[in-house]
Amino acid sequence: MASRKLPPLNALRTFEAVARHMSFTKAGQELSVTQGAVSQQIKLLEDYLGVRLFSRSKRELDLTPEGREYVAPLQEALTEIELATKHVTKDVDRVLTINVIPSVAVQWFFPRVPGFIKRHPATDIRLTISHDPLDPTRDDFDAAIRLGMRARARQRAGLPDNPRAYVEIIDAMKGLKAELLCPYVVVPVCSPALLSGAHPLHTLDDLRHHTLLHSMIRPYMWLEYFRVAGAGHEVVSKHNLHYSHFFLIVQAAEAGMGVALMPEFLVADKLAAGSLVSPFPTRIETGEGYYLITRRQQGHLAKVRAFRKWLLEVTTAERRPPPPNRQPVAAASGRPAPPVPNSPAPEPTGTKPGAAPSRAAVRRGGRGDTQRRAASRA
Repeated sequence: MASRKLPPLNALRTFEAVARHMSFTKAGQELSVTQGAVSQQIKLLEDYLGVRLFSRSKRELDLTPEGREYVAPLQEALTEIELATKHVTKDVDRVLTINVIPSVAVQWFFPRVPGFIKRHPATDIRLTISHDPLDPTRDDFDAAIRLGMRARARQRAGLPDNPRAYVEIIDAMKGLKAELLCPYVVVPVCSPALLSGAHPLHTLDDLRHHTLLHSMIRPYMWLEYFRVAGAGHEVVSKHNLHYSHFFLIVQAAEAGMGVALMPEFLVADKLAAGSLVSPFPTRIETGEGYYLITRRQQGHLAKVRAFRKWLLEVTTAERRPPPPNRQPVAAASGRPAPPVPNSPAPEPTGTKPGAAPSRAAVRRGGRGDTQRRAASRA
């Protein structure tokens, strides 16, 4: 059998790193070599292939057509080599690498990790936190939890792209499998202390005496909430505080600093314990959901199967129908929603693991209120 005609592996690794970062400097930092060493490896590979892989114009680096054609299969091949190496060293069976978005990690995942460790004591967990879109050719993870949305749901809602919302388009994830953990439902929350005192919270108009807590990622949510809840106008609050992460908003709300809109998934424990309460009945279903993301080529691994089974069991058990005096609503797109008289009450929010959240009716809680239907909005 003839020997394989392959370029030097070190040159291939260097080319892949430069193509991923689009920077000789950053590639050198990743590989712990100088920029000059990176340049030498790229020249070595270009001489071996007989083509140019990069072009420079106005000090900007870009891949040539040949470079773009070469890098995609190379990244897949390097990923396969990495996985095969882990299998041989048995590291793949011992260490489970999980990537989680920050607020889910702090508010929900951390308190539940001991349950998985107790069930699988031989598995070591390596946890990383990131909002970045997942790239199976670049990122080191066995499983991830992300906020996502089906492309069809986004198209129906007519939503603009908002990279700051950190919403993955589930259908576009190549080489990855996405399974729904729970729908993304927004609820108002505050400290129980705000329900009494000089200005108790009974109606939306009472918010003018209180502080609104805002997410910097989703700054429009209070406006949407007022519209869906039927306020008829924006309620001007006493003060406004803005936070970069939901876990910071939770702490502020518990401290009695104001009223917040939060994903129900992240505050269910606080609501059950009574450290937070929901002052108003309106809830907003956005059409999004929290998803478990795994690599399709790793789905057979025992550690991945074990984590998937445990996580779906936990999220399924924790799904609850809304309290009797809280009626589910779906976020509207800003267009007027026609009333739907004499409509039956909607089914509870819960869906089967792996299913996409359905597009729900918009309903305003309270006596004599009417149902509305509208598209979801991020």
